[in-house]
Amino acid sequence: MIFRILFITIVLASTTFFAQTGTVSPYSFIGLGESSFKGNSINRFMGGLDVFTDSIHANLNNPSGYAKLKATVYSLGVNYNEINLKNSSSKENSKSSSLDYFAIAIPANKFGFGFGIIPSSSVGYKLQSQEGIESDVLKRFNGKGGVNKAFLSIGFNLMPFLSVGGTLNYNFGKIELETYENSKGIDYGTYLESISYFSGFDYQIAANLTFTVNKKYELQSYFSISPKTKLTSKNQRVLFTRSTSTQSIGDFKEIDLNSYNLAKTKVSTYSKFDMGLGFGEKFKWYLGSQFTSVNAESYKNDFINYDNLIYTKGYKMSMGGFYIPNFISISDYWKRVAYRGGIRIEKPGILIENKHFIENAASFGVSLPVAGLSNADIGFEIGNRKIKDTDAFKETFWSIRLGFSLIDIWFVKRKYN
Repeated sequence: MIFRILFITIVLASTTFFAQTGTVSPYSFIGLGESSFKGNSINRFMGGLDVFTDSIHANLNNPSGYAKLKATVYSLGVNYNEINLKNSSSKENSKSSSLDYFAIAIPANKFGFGFGIIPSSSVGYKLQSQEGIESDVLKRFNGKGGVNKAFLSIGFNLMPFLSVGGTLNYNFGKIELETYENSKGIDYGTYLESISYFSGFDYQIAANLTFTVNKKYELQSYFSISPKTKLTSKNQRVLFTRSTSTQSIGDFKEIDLNSYNLAKTKVSTYSKFDMGLGFGEKFKWYLGSQFTSVNAESYKNDFINYDNLIYTKGYKMSMGGFYIPNFISISDYWKRVAYRGGIRIEKPGILIENKHFIENAASFGVSLPVAGLSNADIGFEIGNRKIKDTDAFKETFWSIRLGFSLIDIWFVKRKYN
């Protein structure tokens, strides 16, 4: 009971993180925004390695892992993120904080299941440019919002070495985009505001193969597919003018999107396929790698699109692992700590001005044992995003991530009355 109370307290305290914009990246204008969730803490600290599963952690990216659970797990993650932007003429610095995930996973004999919520994508940018011989035209581009996923996952043990699982996600969220233009010497600026409300389902199917080698080693493999689906987007667009001195609104017009068949549209999402392989000694060390094929060319949003943006096929590669000096040490606390590290290399299938957008990152962290089998995870991630072979903004980011896995035992039969 104490773990349930503690988990609820932490979730309530973290609602301020959930309300924050999850990104301040100018590249969050792409698609439905920057992908916020790349795994729960322990997997993300290993470069986003979803192939690894065990009996006391919920792997939120691998539903087949729920079949291995031996205890109820309350999971929560938060982050603090700082971004440095640089091009040939300027530098900028921005900060953000947000909730990464919260979830509950429950074992039930031959299967396990879990549910929770994940901030899936985030939009949060403010860009500005000046045009004209004497820079007399000011333009601003702002975006905020994102898409969240409420999920239900279940995993089954079909054989001692084979588990399968699936996740059903309900997507919901709101994205607001604003374009502002003002000419020097004119009090009223022109605003174009576009708002989309998203909803709809997607799903994932996964399988895990685990073989014991010489009794103390494990070989794991992982396969997953997430087919493309269509989300419903209910859209609004308004055009208005506003005084730069008094902030009063002048002309105001709501654009009739029905006449353009844009009031309600379908947004086609990415499809992807994952496969991974890992090997290690139980409760001691683990090394793994994973490849994700992303079909971004299936993405389509008729309401918001850009002429200089092309979606194509992409990929992600992850490598990582962990080391525990002595899992059962009584005299030395730090020997029971799990030390994790990894890297990921991504080319997500985005072409900007016919140049590939890429992202690379390295991460490391520790899992600190607390009461019983529970643990607190703290780690650091550093990386960069850029448009390859251009002088456009290069984005260097670092983040501190904090996760909790609180373990509780349910459904245990009494041995004594």
